[in-house]
Amino acid sequence: VPVHHVDYRDVEYATVYRGRLVAGAMERIRFPDREVAGVALFRLTELVILLRDFPERAASGIHGSFPLYLEHRG
Repeated sequence: VPVHHVDYRDVEYATVYRGRLVAGAMERIRFPDREVAGVALFRLTELVILLRDFPERAASGIHGSFPLYLEHRG
């Protein structure tokens, strides 16, 4: 249960990366202890379906950032 103070802010920080994986790439990715809660890999079409059909399964930050990604992708 969050503690509610006058100066309390409920802030979430997330970084979303886009890339292509090559064989063996996941084995080389390293994160400092407890810095990353999880990694999920999706094809773009699969992520669109997940966010449309099961929005509760995605972190709140992706709902705001994904439309921006689609708007600005190259």
